[in-house]
Amino acid sequence: MSETRHSGSAPATRHLIDRVYTSRDQHAEGLSCAYSDLVMNSPASDDPFRVNYSSLSFSDLRLARTSTVGRASFSASHNQSFHVGFVSVGGAQVEARKEEISTSPMRIAHLLRGQDRFSVDLAPSTTSHVVEVSTDNFLKNAREYLGVEIDPDALLREVNLVCPAGAALARNVVSAFFDLKTLQSVSHSELAAVSYAELLTGLMIASIVPGAENTGASSGGQAVTDLARDYIVAHSSEALRISEVASAVGLSVRMLQKHFRNRFGCSPLQFLVECRLENARLRLQGARHGDTVTSIAWECGFIQLGLFAARYRSRFGELPSETLKRGQAE
Repeated sequence: MSETRHSGSAPATRHLIDRVYTSRDQHAEGLSCAYSDLVMNSPASDDPFRVNYSSLSFSDLRLARTSTVGRASFSASHNQSFHVGFVSVGGAQVEARKEEISTSPMRIAHLLRGQDRFSVDLAPSTTSHVVEVSTDNFLKNAREYLGVEIDPDALLREVNLVCPAGAALARNVVSAFFDLKTLQSVSHSELAAVSYAELLTGLMIASIVPGAENTGASSGGQAVTDLARDYIVAHSSEALRISEVASAVGLSVRMLQKHFRNRFGCSPLQFLVECRLENARLRLQGARHGDTVTSIAWECGFIQLGLFAARYRSRFGELPSETLKRGQAE
């Protein structure tokens, strides 16, 4: 194999990037924006080559989706971030710090940590996905979520996407990318973006921190849980993170979730969704000319409109469109 060497550093964060590379030199130029000390490996045969690359940055996360025609192979040094990647179609061989990491479509993902030296060999006709967060933010979020410091060297390098947390992570990385990319053109709701960011970060922590389900401080009780409930009600119309609620009442996210379930029979996030359904109902009842179910749903933090309509009907016994029609007639 021949080699082409590039160097580069990550550019300023961009919200949405859509690119098509029709040569390996173009692909190398694109990769050099995210990775340093890049080495592209060219196959002996001159097979067709095409890469469709999309990247979406929001909150403190970056999601990326890559589809290849022809083999793509490179090695590089990673920047200061935690990077979980997996294949949904096709196959890949990944090596990090001279250790091979298994990959299997929607079954095994790989974790790259800041400054890892790694190599990737993508098979032809492969679709891969990445969720990435800076090292500092990941460690901060993990500390808030679990209530304890974590050792980056103890994190799982092969991420199980079959277990509940891993399966939810993969499913939501794919859906969040398409949902938020679609809403990019219509100024999507900040509430929805923050909700997705917190969901994906929590699932990353649950998937790659050994024993995350059993970690956390044990303080808290009825009074502090009631305080958390009141905090959620007061801030439900804002871009609220559950980690912010936990911090406000002095608990880790994990322990807040446990106390909330014991006290109210639901998670803090589920309770926040219920509050936002109430907010949406009030907006629909007082709808102005030109308001739509879609615009109000997005404004209140709901992206998946079918799910919003089903939840709304289950809660209030009618479709949101019926409430809107009545509200606009008054």
